Amino acid sequence: IDTLDGEGNLIDQIWGDARPPIPQSPFRVHPIEYAGQSVADKVAEIREKMKGKKATMSVFSALDDVAYLFNVRAKGDINTCPVGISYAT
Repeated sequence: IDTLDGEGNLIDQIWGDARPPIPQSPFRVHPIEYAGQSVADKVAEIREKMKGKKATMSVFSALDDVAYLFNVRAKGDINTCPVGISYAT
């Protein structure tokens, strides 16, 4: 990451050696009886909305949005929420 001051990534400097490792917990499929809708149905609905707005791309960066869209859950990445570190385009 380039910074304006040229001194490197400020966040890395703040963390130092105390930065925890990136979580590696596996995802599991969230059963359809709880999800309520298949991934295919959710993607089709998003594509219809995108077509109506003439959009060619959609980005999902909120962890809960990705977990909802793909009907997956994880444990361990976020202590208070059953989602994993992820994004989707």
